[in-house]
Amino acid sequence: MVESPESTMGDDMDKLRALEYFIAAADGASLSAAARHHGVSVAAVAKLVSSLEMALKFKLLERRAQGIVLTAACSAYLESCRPLVAAWWWACNR
Repeated sequence: MVESPESTMGDDMDKLRALEYFIAAADGASLSAAARHHGVSVAAVAKLVSSLEMALKFKLLERRAQGIVLTAACSAYLESCRPLVAAWWWACNR
């Protein structure tokens, strides 16, 4: 049975948090950098990024011993996520 994005991602806050972790991982070239940036464990970042990938049905990051590498599909998705997350933060913090 294939899980729906809703069942793998939980609520909307989990989805936004997953996008934040994904962007931080991409910017820092590692899940560890994203975890440090957000003050959470690497496992928490890995879990939400993996859930995001499951919901999207494509890989965003290739995990390697030296860190992560963005997949070809990731670049366009990453750039579309940045303004979404920035707008959300702006709306919540103004």
